[in-house]
Amino acid sequence: EFAAEAFHLARDNDPHATLVLNEFGFETVNEFGDRPEPRRRNALKIIDELQRQNVPLDAFGVQGHLQADRFKQRFDTKAYRRFLAEIADRGLDILITELDVLDDGLPANVRVRDAAIADVYERYLDTVLTEPAVKSIMPFGLSDRYTWLQEDFPREDGAERRPLPYDSDLNKKPAYWELRESLRQA
Repeated sequence: EFAAEAFHLARDNDPHATLVLNEFGFETVNEFGDRPEPRRRNALKIIDELQRQNVPLDAFGVQGHLQADRFKQRFDTKAYRRFLAEIADRGLDILITELDVLDDGLPANVRVRDAAIADVYERYLDTVLTEPAVKSIMPFGLSDRYTWLQEDFPREDGAERRPLPYDSDLNKKPAYWELRESLRQA
């Protein structure tokens, strides 16, 4: 009830605002062993219920907090595309929000880590950008200097986190080039 009321109040106060339901955890099995399919089904049920109640909803935000150490083996591109298509079938735009890549499980070597992180960006973006309803990609910051991951989840080996397109000195990293190329191809 709270969410429905909030969306109605938002529409009443700003009829031109894009109203977005934003959630996370749809990509891979998480650190607790939870599979993404139940989260996907539940998200679709919530969308369906809000739409059944005529709650104003314009878009669905998919937080892209990706985990490099499990992404390659555990990201099912076909299932993820189906999930995005099901959101689109409900008439909603899709916004990829908070895009970053957690580098746990990767070696401290910067070149190796950056290459692996760029590969995650490439695989993910090449998947999501096939869905025409995806209207935007928003990294969760641009520079590693300001990443929330460094503060909230420092690496056990003490190495600086490198989840974003620019390093701490604002130099472009391989993730930048993958992001740029994926958007160019889309």
